[in-house]
Amino acid sequence: MPPTPSPLSPRLDPTRTWTVLVGILDYPAGHGFAMRGRQDLTFDRTLAAWGVPDERRIVLLDRDATARNITRSLQGVVARTQPGDTLLFYFAGHGQLDARGAGLLASDRILYHDELPDLFDGFRGGTVLLAADCCFSGALANVGATLHTRGIPTGVLASIDGSISTLQWTFTRSLIDAFAGRGFVDHDRDGHVSLADVAHEQRLALHARDVQRAHASWHGVSPNLLLRDISEVHPTDLGWCEFKQKSRWRPARVVGRAADTLRVRLCDITRTSIVDASADLLRPVPRHAALPVGTEVWPIPIGDELGTACVVAVDQGLHLVEYAEPGPLEREWLPASRLLLDDESS
Repeated sequence: MPPTPSPLSPRLDPTRTWTVLVGILDYPAGHGFAMRGRQDLTFDRTLAAWGVPDERRIVLLDRDATARNITRSLQGVVARTQPGDTLLFYFAGHGQLDARGAGLLASDRILYHDELPDLFDGFRGGTVLLAADCCFSGALANVGATLHTRGIPTGVLASIDGSISTLQWTFTRSLIDAFAGRGFVDHDRDGHVSLADVAHEQRLALHARDVQRAHASWHGVSPNLLLRDISEVHPTDLGWCEFKQKSRWRPARVVGRAADTLRVRLCDITRTSIVDASADLLRPVPRHAALPVGTEVWPIPIGDELGTACVVAVDQGLHLVEYAEPGPLEREWLPASRLLLDDESS
């Protein structure tokens, strides 16, 4: 039975959508990522299959993704928007934080988050979506809030609500799943994929696969905004789990059923595989040990400084820590593996 339309929920129209996708794996100064298995181009192909016209999709890759080219591309698209249009800006690469604040590392320099709002001046569409698969990407919430004050409804999806994010493509794969209409992203089982569904899938995926907390925030945009109808019905609620492959338990996503087995997806940085698994080879994602709220800790630093912090909340083994001397980053979610106690910090 086809999904029932939801007349009360707003819906994206792919033919009225503009996309600017930036993927930087090869940086001139090094410190890049594996080129094999890159998912940014897969995401662009998924958007094309969803129905975004070729002339509305811009892709900037690697050394072509300079700050100037990103800026010009966004400004050029903004100038062409019409009422009812949606603009999706996606970035995969390095994110950085310094005394000025957070930013996206273009191929030639940091494109600071505080530069981004002005690039949307003159936007005449209905919605902006910001999505980033990089370190410090959750700080794009500040960009979303600024755009909202300027009358631009904005949704933000980011791979990390904190500092260091892995580029295992987990975040990007969840976007691909959503825009492909895969049924397991439809968490409320209404036959549609909404922004809330995507955010929920990303929260589960990043926690199970990378032990980090994804970020989602809505700034004048309803989380019930529909991306599309599902293209397939998902037969099980098992979701994310661990699969025993030889003697190793690996994070896996149940994506379907085949006869008496479940179909699970295994993802490495460079490749994805689908295997059939019996129930005895699957187990729930294990719970990670957590420190009590109020514990004083020393987060393992990104740079050379080791500052004190306090655990102010705990969720599924992740700790929201608040720094005693906040700098550009005042609080973040961290696993226990990045927290030292008093007797370990010397």
